[in-house]
Amino acid sequence: MQPEPLHIDWEKLIDLLERPSAESSPLVAALSAGEQALFARLQQLKDDPLLTGALQLDSVQAWAHMVEKEKEATPVRRIAYGWKKWVAAASLLFIVGAGGWLWMQSRIVRPVQHYQTIAQGLTNHAPSGKVQLVTADGNTVEIDSARQLKEKDGTLIQLRQGVVAYRNGHNNAVTTQGDRLFMNTLIVPRGYLYNLVLSDGSKVWLNAESKISFPVRFDKSERKVTIEGEAYFEVAHNENWPFIVRAGNTETKVLGTSFDIRAYGSNIYTTLVTGSVLFTPPSAGGVRLTPDHQAMYNSHTGATETRKVIADDWAVWRNDDLVMIRMSLAELAEMLERRYDIQVSFTDEKLKDIQYNGALHLTGNVADMLTNLEQTGNIHIAVKDKKIMILPANMK
Repeated sequence: MQPEPLHIDWEKLIDLLERPSAESSPLVAALSAGEQALFARLQQLKDDPLLTGALQLDSVQAWAHMVEKEKEATPVRRIAYGWKKWVAAASLLFIVGAGGWLWMQSRIVRPVQHYQTIAQGLTNHAPSGKVQLVTADGNTVEIDSARQLKEKDGTLIQLRQGVVAYRNGHNNAVTTQGDRLFMNTLIVPRGYLYNLVLSDGSKVWLNAESKISFPVRFDKSERKVTIEGEAYFEVAHNENWPFIVRAGNTETKVLGTSFDIRAYGSNIYTTLVTGSVLFTPPSAGGVRLTPDHQAMYNSHTGATETRKVIADDWAVWRNDDLVMIRMSLAELAEMLERRYDIQVSFTDEKLKDIQYNGALHLTGNVADMLTNLEQTGNIHIAVKDKKIMILPANMK
């Protein structure tokens, strides 16, 4: 009989690790035997410089990035990134599978014929597509250098590295009701993240393989955009000018707030970071969300669910961070495909069920990220015909 998987409350362990020993000792005694063993191991790993070095998580740039995030004032509860940095490294040494939690083990290296190593197969890898802006007159512009465009109505569009900005001013902030809305579409392919500043000053972060359609100047009655994929919004507050995001056949209505919408497949997620939104699925009444709550609509079943989450964990992608909470390797592979414009396949379907807990900063080098993943010890990664192959570790 296979042992039951061990379920770990990482937030609880992080909280205990932050406390003084005298304060945490009685609380540790109340943990399960498995959690006590893991807690003891994490204490040993906490100050081990070899751990993060081996997993390439302790770069100066990544650490500085995390420190800066901790300085930001925010009303949202978040897990401290300083702790996440080394707990992520530790948690990557543990894999939740049918056989429970396994330590990373050294294995005999056996060559796999017809495959390349990660370094060999992904040298100079770059996304195949380009970020594109489709203007109201149907022109498609590749955004690959700093430039300025002018729309039919005279609106100036600033294109600079990583950001598309519509000049916000008194004359072009809104249109008169009945005037034609000039619609633009920003298309972000696999391998990119991109920022958009709308004419009202609202900011949008677009994840890889996403697009947003929006008017160059909003109508006076409402501000309405449509997205595919994933986008994070910081909406300029105006209680008399509602902001509406359409994703699939759902709508999220706000006055001024920050939230994330993920709509890659049949499940559409709206996650509220600050403020308040009204999430409206097609077949039911609206659901009003408060911070750290999420609504999920399934387009196949028509069902809508709400739940409490750590909202920031769903939005950190815009800073190239990734939080994994019981994330399957299949889900992780799908995310990496979008983020780095790669193709991933599995030689064994059972590998898809491996689960991970932890947090990582996603560097721009996909080879580094895949090497870190391979070092968890339960898989081997190779490259064949530019495709990423995930194999059992014993196939090295």
